[in-house]
This record gives sequence, C-alpha cells and structure tokens, in this order.
Amino acid sequence: MAQLAEQKSQNPEVKNLAQMIQRDHQQAQDKLQTLAQAHGITLDQNLSSSHRRAQEKLAKLNGADFDQQYTKDMMEGHVAAIKKFQKASQQIEDADVKQYAQNCLPTLETHLNHSEVAARASGVDQATITSITKSLPPAVGGTGENQENGKGMGKSGQY
Repeated sequence: MAQLAEQKSQNPEVKNLAQMIQRDHQQAQDKLQTLAQAHGITLDQNLSSSHRRAQEKLAKLNGADFDQQYTKDMMEGHVAAIKKFQKASQQIEDADVKQYAQNCLPTLETHLNHSEVAARASGVDQATITSITKSLPPAVGGTGENQENGKGMGKSGQY
C-alpha cells in the first residue's frame, strides 16, 4: 500500500508517510525474518485477504479520495498493530519475541502520529481521526493537542 501511495499521491505529507512506512516496515520485516528463522518458523509472505481488498480499493481511487482513504487505512492499521504489539510486549514470555514487540512499538506510534498529520493535510476531519484513534489506551497515539490528557507525543516529538 505504501508503494501505491508513493506512486499515486499528490500530497507531500502522504508521500512522506508512505516512504517512511515502507522503509521502517521493511526493516521490521527483516528483523522479524531473522527472529523467525532463529525459532524455526517460516513466515507467510502473502498479503491477508483484508489487506488485499484494501489495496484493491485504494488502487481504484485518485487524488484527495486516495489520500484520505490511505491515511485512514494507515491510522486504522497502526491502531490495531499498536494494540497487538502492546499485548505481546506484556504477555509473551519468549525474551526475543517480547523484545521485538517492545522495539517495534515506538515506530508504530510514530507512524500513527504521522498518519494523523497526513490525514489532516489531505482533508480528513478531526472527528474522523478521533473516532479511529479513540480506542487506544493512554500514552499512545495522538499528537500535541492530546498531550494534556496523557495521549500521544508532545509537539517536540518526544514521548
């Protein structure tokens, strides 16, 4: 999806988001591949059916419609990933896997924050952004304006 966004988006914020996500997810995938091999596990390289449908839907869109849908998809995907990685970092007993989950969380949170910025830049309203990110526990998601209620990173970019 990030490759598609790099090709189709006309919005610089969306293009920057896509480039960052593509780079960071490849690095995380490489680390996961190494971890999986160490545990004797083969990773499935195929897209899930839901990811395939989302990509097909995006491919049909253009302009602001594309940018808005892509950024909403990125927020939704990163909210779901953050929840899973938080749970894994607290509940998994294998030290290597637990460390992988803990190490991925800051990047996922950064991606969510950048997705929110790109969503605003592409015309997604704050009510929609809030509806997507509201299910996150405190200290995750949001941007500077959420700092006072314990969510997100401050304007300085620090957690």
